[in-house]
Amino acid sequence: MSKGEQAIEKLVADAAHDRSGQYRAELFEKLIGVELFYVANKKIVDSREMTSTPVRTLDDGSHAMCAYTSKLHPDLPRSFAGAKCPEIFQIATELVQADWLVIINQKNDMVPFSREQLQGMFAASQMPADKSTSDNPDGQRAADQLETVISNAVQTHSDDWHEPALALLRDREVFLHLTNSPNPETQPTMRTSRISGRDGWILTYTTRSRAGIRYAGITWENLVKLVHENAAIPGVQVVNDADDWIVLGRDAMAKEKFSNKQIHEAPEATTPRSTIWHKPLAIFEGQRLLANDVDPRLGGLPDVINGSVTPAMHIARLQGSAAYYEALGLNYAGSLFRPDQPLFSLRFTLADGASVQATGDPLARSIGKNEGADLGYASPPYMGNGFTAPGHAIAEYWIVGGVITRGELWHIPVQGKATLAGVLVGTNEWSAVRQSA
Repeated sequence: MSKGEQAIEKLVADAAHDRSGQYRAELFEKLIGVELFYVANKKIVDSREMTSTPVRTLDDGSHAMCAYTSKLHPDLPRSFAGAKCPEIFQIATELVQADWLVIINQKNDMVPFSREQLQGMFAASQMPADKSTSDNPDGQRAADQLETVISNAVQTHSDDWHEPALALLRDREVFLHLTNSPNPETQPTMRTSRISGRDGWILTYTTRSRAGIRYAGITWENLVKLVHENAAIPGVQVVNDADDWIVLGRDAMAKEKFSNKQIHEAPEATTPRSTIWHKPLAIFEGQRLLANDVDPRLGGLPDVINGSVTPAMHIARLQGSAAYYEALGLNYAGSLFRPDQPLFSLRFTLADGASVQATGDPLARSIGKNEGADLGYASPPYMGNGFTAPGHAIAEYWIVGGVITRGELWHIPVQGKATLAGVLVGTNEWSAVRQSA
């Protein structure tokens, strides 16, 4: 084993056991130009040789591709391939479409990198060598200070940490822990914690560094608004990278004030209040919604919406479930929808302050953002280009913790006209609409 190979083996081991992230950053730098090895099964399909790379399904439903530092690793079969970094980052994210790339050394030390980290690493590897690795040192300094404040708060019995923590949380993003489903179109819900005998504390993290978790970013302002508008939520739990945590209850968060400029970042034409949105629901999902069969402790309130949506104006001319199926790209593996089965169309408006993000960079820039939404997964129906399906100019957006102000649930038959099935009434509950004979 060469000295360079020995250095990589040691770096993987150090990064696997270090929480600070120092060795992970160093490992990335040293991996550029290094060949890693992965399983590559070959088979003949229609007289052509095809190569496939299996992925491991994690407990949360996400998928991981494994890459080994040595071709002699016992977990590698006879059929394997090698690729240098950063090419293997592209293989993992674009060809295999894995949520995670796990680097494994000969001693089975493992270092996972999320899809988003890999994309950032690939982009960074294309920059000139003398370019600074941080365009915002003040932001990094504030993030480090927040980590310290949270860890120090664990060791004190006073509430002196409240104001420093709130000051550092303002103008930044935290990450919700979403439930995972085998079907990405199923509405995700926020995981919550039980603290001091009370359920419903929204669980958030300061970073996305943990493997096997489906994250969704939300600004602190929007999270505060979500808590304000939902009395069943007692507050927020914020966990740092050292697994230390603080809780901020409704009383502490009620003191948070944000200007209209901070809340309304998008141009007037695209503010949530002025837009009617659409989200397809499978029959059983719509029936549960009409029955208000949701668990407030999980954030699945009758008037709260998460996940992928489209502007309702873009589906106004669609008739029949097959048309929705094709135009919205609902033919992905594991889909809850079929062209020969009816579905529901949820149409709604949102309260101000909702987190609405474009899913493609060009669309994101059109509403004043630098980049598209970070969805925490990269599988269909998410296409990655900002649209729902090839050949259909229907823009796709991503909502986290949106509060519905007006809502209608329409039944879409296989053939024929849509019928109104339910409305969101003043008590923030759904009421079924009885159709006359």
